[in-house]
Amino acid sequence: MGLKSDSHTSRYPKDSTRGAKGKQDVITKQLIETTRCTIAEAEEALAECNFDIELAVNYIFD
Repeated sequence: MGLKSDSHTSRYPKDSTRGAKGKQDVITKQLIETTRCTIAEAEEALAECNFDIELAVNYIFD
């Protein structure tokens, strides 16, 4: 009997962005870092712009 390998954890890094929610979180964070807006402002802009980061940046600054 050997030790179990941790191969299932090595497939996905800790900061992996699997799934839609993870991807949205990353985009939200990028928008906040780029524009220095609040979380609420970032979420609103991204929702209005269909999660297009470039459009969301313009939305924040307009």
